[in-house]
Amino acid sequence: FNTCTMFSRVSCMNVERLLSFQMRSVASVPDSHVVLRKSKFARQPKSMSADEAIQVIKSGHSVYVHGGAATPIHLLAALCNYADNSKIRDVRLNHIHLEGDIRFYDKKYEDVFRGNSMFIGGNARHAVNAGRADFTPIF
Repeated sequence: FNTCTMFSRVSCMNVERLLSFQMRSVASVPDSHVVLRKSKFARQPKSMSADEAIQVIKSGHSVYVHGGAATPIHLLAALCNYADNSKIRDVRLNHIHLEGDIRFYDKKYEDVFRGNSMFIGGNARHAVNAGRADFTPIF
């Protein structure tokens, strides 16, 4: 997979695991019950830590970060830690609206990350107003 979908894929591993099962009803079981059967075509998602997942991001990459209540806060924190210990630069982070404490908007990451918010929240506004991030209105 490419880095643009990495955040969504890592945060949706449990959903993928659920989708790898087929649901079928059984005549002897009431209609309100279902039996999960492993599909012969199911692919098993690779499990990894946030620190391992972040290492695929390289300088110059553009990454979409899922927003709202599904903001991957732990992955973003791991991304900032990775930036502290590596020489990545010019990583573009695109998102709609992020929840929580978003460290990549801190001034110390000005040369590392460039955020592009498509719906500004309070945690991105200071960086956009200071010229360290971009705003692309979509609504």
